[in-house]
Amino acid sequence: MLAVAKLLADTPCRTAPVTIAFFDQEELGLFGARAYAQSLSAADVRAVHTIDQVAWDMDGDRRFELEAPTPTLETEWKARRP
Repeated sequence: MLAVAKLLADTPCRTAPVTIAFFDQEELGLFGARAYAQSLSAADVRAVHTIDQVAWDMDGDRRFELEAPTPTLETEWKARRP
């Protein structure tokens, strides 16, 4: 994540700010992540990318699991794209 942060900091073509946040011990209740999310305005969030599940294998098939938005969120996201 630090390498991504450095790359983004040195990329001049971005038009929106990027925040990279690290949270620990999510299994204990998402305290930091929840507090951070509640401090944001939905109008200011363009995308959220979580990488904590890179090794998540819910069904044991030794393949990555993909999270997908609900149909409502996907429709809203597509409507906001320029």
